[in-house]
Amino acid sequence: MQPRWIGRVRRPSYGLSWPIRWSGFVLLTAILSVATVAGMIVFTWLTLAGMPRINLGRLEKYELGLISLLLCAVGVLILLFEK
Repeated sequence: MQPRWIGRVRRPSYGLSWPIRWSGFVLLTAILSVATVAGMIVFTWLTLAGMPRINLGRLEKYELGLISLLLCAVGVLILLFEK
């Protein structure tokens, strides 16, 4: 049995919706790129500004186990929802 997503093609809709094809595509791509980089900079700055207030020492001790548990949980969820 094939997964449900095989055979479906999703085209990028933002490039198809502009009346002026290439200039609109370039403009929207530039806007999305600038917004993505700006968002990354803002959230990185917010994270660095608040890091001294958060005590992550306890999590560092169990980091390997927590990551392993989360990856196993993702694998189980994939197996459950792919059927």
